[in-house]
Amino acid sequence: MSKRQAIASCESDTVMPRSAVKRKYQPEMADFHSNEPGNDGKSTVKFNDMSDHVIDVILCELPLEDLANISDTSTRLRDIASSVFLRKHAHRLISMDVFHYGINICDKLREHYKKDFPVYCEHNAMLRISAAPIWFKLLRNFGATIKHVRIHGHTTNDTYTLNVMPNLIKYVSDFCSDSLETLEALAGNQFLTFKRPLTNLREFCLFSGRFESLEALESMPNVRTLKLSRVPKTIAKFYAKLERVHLVVESDEEVQTFISFIRLNRQIKYLHLVIFHDCRPEHNDAIYSSIADNLTQLTTFKLCESNVPQLVSRHRFQGVESFSVECRGPLHMFEFNGLRKLTLRGVFAYPPNCVTIAQRYKDLKILKLPLLEEAHVNASFIQNLLKKLPELEQISVYRDKQNRWSTLKNLLGRKWEQFEKEKTGKFRPSWMPISQHFRKK
Repeated sequence: MSKRQAIASCESDTVMPRSAVKRKYQPEMADFHSNEPGNDGKSTVKFNDMSDHVIDVILCELPLEDLANISDTSTRLRDIASSVFLRKHAHRLISMDVFHYGINICDKLREHYKKDFPVYCEHNAMLRISAAPIWFKLLRNFGATIKHVRIHGHTTNDTYTLNVMPNLIKYVSDFCSDSLETLEALAGNQFLTFKRPLTNLREFCLFSGRFESLEALESMPNVRTLKLSRVPKTIAKFYAKLERVHLVVESDEEVQTFISFIRLNRQIKYLHLVIFHDCRPEHNDAIYSSIADNLTQLTTFKLCESNVPQLVSRHRFQGVESFSVECRGPLHMFEFNGLRKLTLRGVFAYPPNCVTIAQRYKDLKILKLPLLEEAHVNASFIQNLLKKLPELEQISVYRDKQNRWSTLKNLLGRKWEQFEKEKTGKFRPSWMPISQHFRKK
């Protein structure tokens, strides 16, 4: 069997009905009429008689699905289409939605994700592809330049998903291993097996509640950002380039694995830690102690804790400059040497409690508050806040429908101005409130 036949056989297991693909171009059949002297005013120019530049201009106007289709018609068009893809789409996040579209509930689920969870990674734009034949054409023809891929699969055991996912992962491994920089997998971990190392991969995200081991990390020697929805048993290893980590500790069994992972990766500079209520509160001391003792290079610490902590010990984080916290308990156990940015969420963060918490850090530059209760926001609150924090340069609050943030704007007076933060390209889910920012003039 030839290589071309093998590829066609692989795709045939997962190809959707022809109605799922918009159309196929047949450019070799296109004719263009023009008036030429001495030829009765008629002549015919074939599509392939046009220069590469003219075809390039035409292909630039096609949507990505049509660009993938036309790239499959000839070697010449594939080369020109690859150049167009490199300029227009290589920097974008290619999201491949693996759903069985014949099931109504999955159609609704797809629309739900599309609306409320547009993208997790930070990128300027995203392309969402739903037709399986287009995925394979994209990966096969443009894989050498694709940098950001998201595999968004519904974690069911329907036949369609079971057939598509292994082939999709195989295509990513075969055609994108030298170019891929970001890989998101919102699907079952059982499909993540790579035969070739992803040498350029810098960011890996896996959000699935069904994995305990993650051998796929062995294929990512240069990963710098790791985002997981659990702490797998196989994570307690050293990753030389790892700097940014987002982990969720769900149970008591994962606590010791997390601590072992921290001890082996002391180079981590950014930690986003979520502790679920299934983890016993008395284990929190061990977690925070391991972070304070081992992560001496940590500069940003984000914490979300759903249980009520029962802590006695105090934990000092030497190098942390930015601390974001959402939990139900007091914060007296957290101490910092040079905190510059503090983000408070949760019931304890409402005024005047936020003043009591923030005033411990006289050098604080940025303070971010939750939705303000109008009953607590008054002139005395603002005066007390600014008096306790003389170095404060920026205050951010969440905007709500009642425009309670406008009260804060009036109370701050003329010495403070409202401003818009520069956009980083991150997509904001519809449920996330918008922040209003104020800075000292």
